[in-house]
Amino acid sequence: LDPSYITFEFPMKENQEERLEQFEDLVNLSTRMDNFMAVVSLNTCLIFIRAISVMTGLAPEFGIVFNTIFQMRLNLVAFFTMLWIMFFGFTFAFHYLFGTRLKGFSTIMNSFVTCLKMLFRWSNFDTLKDADQELGFTFYIIFNLFFLIVQQILLSIVIYGYRVEKERMAQLLEADRFPLKRVARQFKAALREYSQVFNRCYVSFYQFLFGSSDGGTNRVNYEAVSKLRDRRATRPRWRNVQYERKQEDSVQYDPATDVTLSAARPFYPDGMMQYYVESVKPEGPAEEAHVMPQFRLLSISHQGRPDTKKFRDEKRFAAPLSEEGYGEDPKNILEEAKKNLPVTLFFEGSVKPISLECLMLIVFIVCFIVFSQLIQRTSDSYNLSAATFQAIQSPRWYEYQPTRVLSLADTHSMAGVPNWVEAALLNEVYSCVSEIGSQTDCNTQGLTFEERQDWILFCGANGACDGTTTSPAILTSAAGSGYSMAYVPKTGPGMTVPITQAVRINEYNLGVMPNNLVRLTINVACFEQMPNVKWRPGYPRKIQDPGAEEQCLDSEGQPRDPNNIRGASTQMDYRYVTEGSYQGQGGISIGLGNTRAEAQKVLDLMVRDRLFQENAFRFVFELATYNGNMDLFTYTTVEFNLRPTGKLVTNVYTSVFPLNIFSRGMQSTGGSASTVSMTLCIIYVCLAVWFTGALLWDLYIQFCITTELQHPGYMFVIDFFKEDWWNFVDVISVILNIMTIAGMLSFFLLDAEFSTISSFPWPFKSWTFDTYEISLEANLNTVDEMTKFERAATYYNYFSGVMAVNGLFILTRLIKYFGAVPALRLVMSSLSNAFVELLIITVITVLMFWSVSFMFYTKYGVQYARYGNLPDTWIELFLFLLARFDIDDVMRNDANSGYFTFIFTLYLVMFFLLMNMYLAALVESWKDTRKDAQDFSIVKTYNKLYEAVFDSGKKQHDDWRGQQRKLDKDFWQRCAVLNHLGYLDETGAIRVPPPKDVLRLTNDAARPAEVQEATGINFSEEGADKKFLAIFKKAHMEIASQKCRTVAASRVDRGAGVDLDSEDDPETDRNNMKRDDDDNTAIEIGIIEDPVDKNVAESITRKLLQQLAEDDHPAEEIWLDSLVTVLEEVGTLAKVQSLFLPMPMIYPKKANEWGNFSQKKVKMEKRLDLFLRWLQEETKMKHWSYLKDSATAKERVLKQQSLVLTDYLEHLDEQIEWLQVEIRKLERRNEEMRLHVSPLL
Repeated sequence: LDPSYITFEFPMKENQEERLEQFEDLVNLSTRMDNFMAVVSLNTCLIFIRAISVMTGLAPEFGIVFNTIFQMRLNLVAFFTMLWIMFFGFTFAFHYLFGTRLKGFSTIMNSFVTCLKMLFRWSNFDTLKDADQELGFTFYIIFNLFFLIVQQILLSIVIYGYRVEKERMAQLLEADRFPLKRVARQFKAALREYSQVFNRCYVSFYQFLFGSSDGGTNRVNYEAVSKLRDRRATRPRWRNVQYERKQEDSVQYDPATDVTLSAARPFYPDGMMQYYVESVKPEGPAEEAHVMPQFRLLSISHQGRPDTKKFRDEKRFAAPLSEEGYGEDPKNILEEAKKNLPVTLFFEGSVKPISLECLMLIVFIVCFIVFSQLIQRTSDSYNLSAATFQAIQSPRWYEYQPTRVLSLADTHSMAGVPNWVEAALLNEVYSCVSEIGSQTDCNTQGLTFEERQDWILFCGANGACDGTTTSPAILTSAAGSGYSMAYVPKTGPGMTVPITQAVRINEYNLGVMPNNLVRLTINVACFEQMPNVKWRPGYPRKIQDPGAEEQCLDSEGQPRDPNNIRGASTQMDYRYVTEGSYQGQGGISIGLGNTRAEAQKVLDLMVRDRLFQENAFRFVFELATYNGNMDLFTYTTVEFNLRPTGKLVTNVYTSVFPLNIFSRGMQSTGGSASTVSMTLCIIYVCLAVWFTGALLWDLYIQFCITTELQHPGYMFVIDFFKEDWWNFVDVISVILNIMTIAGMLSFFLLDAEFSTISSFPWPFKSWTFDTYEISLEANLNTVDEMTKFERAATYYNYFSGVMAVNGLFILTRLIKYFGAVPALRLVMSSLSNAFVELLIITVITVLMFWSVSFMFYTKYGVQYARYGNLPDTWIELFLFLLARFDIDDVMRNDANSGYFTFIFTLYLVMFFLLMNMYLAALVESWKDTRKDAQDFSIVKTYNKLYEAVFDSGKKQHDDWRGQQRKLDKDFWQRCAVLNHLGYLDETGAIRVPPPKDVLRLTNDAARPAEVQEATGINFSEEGADKKFLAIFKKAHMEIASQKCRTVAASRVDRGAGVDLDSEDDPETDRNNMKRDDDDNTAIEIGIIEDPVDKNVAESITRKLLQQLAEDDHPAEEIWLDSLVTVLEEVGTLAKVQSLFLPMPMIYPKKANEWGNFSQKKVKMEKRLDLFLRWLQEETKMKHWSYLKDSATAKERVLKQQSLVLTDYLEHLDEQIEWLQVEIRKLERRNEEMRLHVSPLL
């Protein structure tokens, strides 16, 4: 070890030989330090690579880059062997051919680096062509064409290796793919084990407060999830249809008959089949799940194992049934699913092409673009800032020993600041002072080189700088407040002086400060004694650290007041102030006046007081101008900051802004454009609020979806982004909109005061909007409002910057709605599916990039300014990837070691592989995504958009909004049997008309009179009531007769009167079993509070009509319906529901809370069902009583008819006997006549 550094100290030895020896030791230390930094820089890069490998162990997905390289290591070795052989061949060829004429090929090392730059798209075509007209062009074309082809081979290797690695990762177990999850589960299990005592206490306390939960496990309500997801305009409609074997159901649903599918061939080769829904069976599970025609079947799940590819294989679809294929019939797919019940079919519908959100976003984008273009006025602002830069940065001046021409960019020390001040401020900014309102040439007026008569140079507590007597009011005036030296009005209290002249920059830019056009803020450093004793003899003092408590010293080591500096010549005090300094950061504020002569006088005093050399480390010059033609203000700062390293950093900042952002200047359309800008501003704010509310509503929808899926409620934010990665853009856009509005309000409300007399429509008065004005008079209270211009510029630049970024995200947000177009949706799906992989590659790339940045920064940060800090190093290395190589000086200084050539080559090759990883991930994602591609021809896309725009009134999709029916009292009354009494015939049956007519009557809520008129009976006519009652009585008599005919003969009691043989009666057993089962039967419909779909309501109506038509004697239903209707009308049912209503409870969130809620709801349903049974029994008793009376009446009628018939029969018997006597008489007479006549014959 060399002890030179340990023993070295200041001052150096006086002996010449010893001094040379010490110097040699320092040179040796410098060389060793350089070698040490090279090793440290390389080690830093390796540490980052090691960190990435550790991350790979925790999350294998982070090793996808290195594992891909490992998978194809042999191919990559072969490729790079061939590549480097050919590359060295071109290196030697270029060296021998152009080495004598071009410096870039003069040595083998230079030729190697130049060819490497050419390999990464650095163009030196003109240089090669100038060196050799024929071979230069030929070699350039051959080199680029050859390596362009060779790079495609590398790309193919990377893509294939990426695919192999993805397949390998897919075969890993979940524990191997996600070891962090395994560790998290183990930690959670351990935590749960050690916290059992606390958990039991918590459960007991929870049960004590809220009661125990007796609910069971809840099933996922996929219908509710589908409804919630359908509210999103950017997502396709998803449906889950479950088919199960239920022993208690009399109807078994068959997927093959419930849904009819049609097949479509893959759009791309090696793609998957598309199965579209052609029709859906009414009242089936698919219809209840709202599956519509043109939905796609994407997945078939059996016992939680989804199949998304096997049944969509084109070869299997074409194979015959004997070979486990589908015989090109999609029905066989559902037949196969039927054999594996329970099964879940997953369908997907299309995205809405046109939606309210999309239209609102388009309007929002148009409004934002027009509004931003109107208020930004970029072209005008650029021209004004260019004019200011011309006055600030363009001036040149001579410096001697040696003679040279310098500019602002060449100012590297504080000693050069006065030269810039004279060349830029005095000769350019103050070059023209003219009378206000006069267009006369400045040179003819002579005001530039004169001081104003009504202003005096004020030096704070010292009074006038020239020693003249001043008024005491000037010492405490607001005009001089905060300044250590500045020009203030020379007047007394309550008096004013006219402002007759102003500085003009580039003819049309007017200085707006009444007293001092330029404000200068000076910061002076404090020093302290060097703490290291070894260096103190040669370096006795150093700059004091901020916030240090040591005594403040000047550069000579003398104590000084940090808040006050005494001038070396004038002996006046320069005070340190905060208010009135640049950005309120503190310093010595000096005003330079409003003419060149005034500025020259102030600068002369500063030079005499040695302010430019007296420990000052920062100068900030500020000025503000106004251009009346454009109605724009320009605020400019020029900062000279001397860093502790001795480097002088120069920064010029210009901000152009209007105080009224709606102003358009003196243009002919200024008034109308201002009105348009103001209107668009209001619209923009309203739309931003609307989109903020839409995002919150979307988050609420996601919360409902998360809870419906039985996930923890706090996971809804994560689920929100997992469902659609584009939601990140939405959130960022909304945040940027809020920041834009906040920035705009900050600019609007600068020093605002709310007032009722402010200009419409703004209910406030602010400095930017109302208060500030250019005055032509000044007094002791007239201040230079440079601080407010600085604040206004800061707010306006913040507003403009956020608006610029916001415009990017607003336009990017529109991509989210491209899912309606299949071609664009394919691109979006490819990006979304590759998002995680791209994110991982980006993380690895950034880590590798920072590792190389640390390496360059550590090794070359001391020598080169562009590597002097990490951000600059990062930018420089990023420019390498864009073929911008600024490495000539590094190559020249590093010609012997070759270290830079090594790390430069390593960097380019490594990041060329990383960049290809992005393409490999996208290609792999595109390959998988395009298998599911649909037909996205231009004609089909046009037809879809046309239908969405012009056929929006037709029923193109299932939409719950506006198509829901509430199953309330009115609905059930419209479905009641009372509406069909007119169809009652004398047999006791109700002959309903065709279903369409009845549906029309029930859905339109027709009046009872209209119903009866449609059936042929109108109760408004006279005698209609008697007619209906006669039919009603005859019907009940007929029912009673039929009941009597079906009464079974009394069974002989063989059990001595105790019915011991009742077990032999199977009918009695069935009735008893049914009665016992009724108590445990689940409620078929239950309590339905939410509106249901129109199809569901119509299905209920159809079922009721079908049951009514199938019932031969619905008379009992008439009695029950009448009783329920009366109880509804008088409010009895509502009171019963209120009576059985459970106690209020907190809205359930957890699964057990929902189970508790469900149990309470079921209990209420059972109680209401018991009340209904009571009503049924009461109506049954009344019905049978009426039947009894009808039977008695008919019996009485039959007896009377029997008596009449008996009398009639007796009368007939008498008539028969009389007729028989008469017949006998006639026969006897006839016989007598024959006896007399027969002899004659």
